[in-house]
Amino acid sequence: MTTTQPKGRMEFKFYYAKHKSKLYFYVFRMLNDKMLTDDIVQNVFIKLYENMNNIRNTEFIAAWIYKTARNEVYSYLRQRKRKAEDLIDDEELFCTEALTDEMDNVELRALIMSALETIPEEQREAYLLKEYSGFSYKEIASLQDIDEELVKSRLFHARKKLIAKISKVILQYQE
Repeated sequence: MTTTQPKGRMEFKFYYAKHKSKLYFYVFRMLNDKMLTDDIVQNVFIKLYENMNNIRNTEFIAAWIYKTARNEVYSYLRQRKRKAEDLIDDEELFCTEALTDEMDNVELRALIMSALETIPEEQREAYLLKEYSGFSYKEIASLQDIDEELVKSRLFHARKKLIAKISKVILQYQE
């Protein structure tokens, strides 16, 4: 087991280059907001730089990065939920855009993103970590502080809900 401590800029640059793209994609899929994703990813890497010498085992840096990003996302979502409850009680905020007659790949991706936004956060996060970030069940369980069987259950239910939502739209489109 490797227990060397990262010591400087070169190590930070290595971890930044290695994890930035997947982390960005993960956070973006959780929030669907480019500027907010930029801010959160930047904050995560600032925190990594500030805490690199406190991470004893370099094998856990990826988990540390994703767990920090997850905490940042959930913190933002809790804050946004409070503001929305205080300011607006408008169901239109939760509506998704309708599909146009000409569905192309961009619209299909938008449909998937829209469907992802309708499933519970725990299931969405597990799905994104597995399908877009490539984490194993064990790694997801560690990041979410849950049992592997619960990860499998969340993924099963997330996939089932996504298939149901997307197939409804596709069937309507074909008619």
